[in-house]
Amino acid sequence: MTTSTDRHRHYRQFSSPTPDSPFYDGFIKYYQERFQNDPKAQKASKEKYIQAVSIINTQLKNGAGLLVDSEFRYFLTEFNARNFEYGFASLPSAFNILEGFFNWRKDLFLFQMFPEEDYLFSSFDFIDFVTSDKHSKSLEYLKDSIDDEVIYSYNLLNDPKELTFKSDNEKEFIFAGVSMIKRKDEIDLFVVAGEKCDVEEESKKLAALDKSDFGRSYIKPAEERKREVVPLLNYQDYRKIFLYLRVNLDTKTIDTRYIQKDEGNSLPTITDDYDMLVRSMKGEKKYDEYIKNSIKEINEYDPIFEVAYNCLYLPEYFDQNEDDIVVEEHQTDLYQEKIRPSVFKKDKKFSPEHFLKTKDVWTLDKNNKAKPTNPFSAGELKIETSGYWKNLDVGKQGKDKKGEVIHNKTWVDQTLSWYETDNPTIHNTQITTSSNKSGYIYILHNPGHPVNLFKIGLTTKTVEERAKQLSGTPSVDKFLIAHSWLVNDCVVAEKRIHEALDKFRINERREFFQIEFSEALKIIEPIIADINK
Repeated sequence: MTTSTDRHRHYRQFSSPTPDSPFYDGFIKYYQERFQNDPKAQKASKEKYIQAVSIINTQLKNGAGLLVDSEFRYFLTEFNARNFEYGFASLPSAFNILEGFFNWRKDLFLFQMFPEEDYLFSSFDFIDFVTSDKHSKSLEYLKDSIDDEVIYSYNLLNDPKELTFKSDNEKEFIFAGVSMIKRKDEIDLFVVAGEKCDVEEESKKLAALDKSDFGRSYIKPAEERKREVVPLLNYQDYRKIFLYLRVNLDTKTIDTRYIQKDEGNSLPTITDDYDMLVRSMKGEKKYDEYIKNSIKEINEYDPIFEVAYNCLYLPEYFDQNEDDIVVEEHQTDLYQEKIRPSVFKKDKKFSPEHFLKTKDVWTLDKNNKAKPTNPFSAGELKIETSGYWKNLDVGKQGKDKKGEVIHNKTWVDQTLSWYETDNPTIHNTQITTSSNKSGYIYILHNPGHPVNLFKIGLTTKTVEERAKQLSGTPSVDKFLIAHSWLVNDCVVAEKRIHEALDKFRINERREFFQIEFSEALKIIEPIIADINK
């Protein structure tokens, strides 16, 4: 397993000239002459290319079909297409972060996605968790609790528009999902979100693209993609944006942040990647104002970055509520493919190693629709402002933040004056909700449990659906409905009922109460009647 520094060193070391390089024509000529007279090399190269394409084709279709894994797969094709055609040097700036999600197959010259785990959760439940005292509030939990080189993808159960996030600058955002991967002491995050705007009007304002928009004259926009502001989930009032960031678990710093806005045939980028910004100016002296404006612009997205930082607590949230997790089986796009293992070698369209017709999705839904009221912040994380990482030539030695030797990059101690505070993460994110609080309070009983043990909770769906959902968990018998009430505010009702039943609760993390049924009715019914008044 390698660090991002090691991986970037490899990419730079083996990068071939691109079409805008004066060495490109000579490189192509040498390559062609070498392979024209070597039939074995030609055959081996063709076979490896077919194998690489089969892996890409299979991984494009083996996702659980949820939003984040579907959006992420765009980069599987983009990075490999650029690399096959023009080499490492042609990869976009966002590759600086997103490369962490890919395993580089040197034998096939291929970027291959790491194994995935998929989760579904309610943003109401999760934000209630991170704004409470239920979790550790420490990133130390991540060091040993999640596996290295596994992509953990978390998608929402509820409508993203039910919770919006904004700060004093009045920019408003919604969160749709996140993928994360840990590699040594670094965690990379890929976030899908929405930025409030009039999608149709903003599309009309888009200017035509020219070659300078890409920084590389040989990169062309995809012909099949329309130039437009792309909405998130077909919402005409939220444009789709992607956030990428790298967090160092050792120093507890957010080292690099990127934002890309989906404009159909391009992904314009905003970043505070200082070294990348300096290099993009190609040594020009007047880059300070450009960098200052870039960082000022990215800071306007603090509310949605704040959500991203808190997503680092998602593994702990699932672990603490593991007894409430339901495993769902989701079909992939390969489900209808009628290919037997015996014909994989002959067909070569798909890779047997990655051929998955179904995927398990770990689902956690506590049916909470309460608006969070406690402060919402990034906890112990801070944005790195005391300096920046500078890339060095291959083989050169530098020093890390602790002064120890490190190759191919060096830490530059320099106060980044573009930030206004020592810890420029926000602590005033406003959270609003548009959810309907009406729903049901239920009493459920499982025949496999003691006769006086009941699950008492809420649901905004039907009680029948909730009982069926719970019956999907491993148990001897299905949950049966003992009683239910329609209530005007099921969130308040559940809170008051659980407080009244607290002494009967068998586990503070679970909604099971050991109480006689008649006694439960005497306690619950007056509360329901009072709220419905």
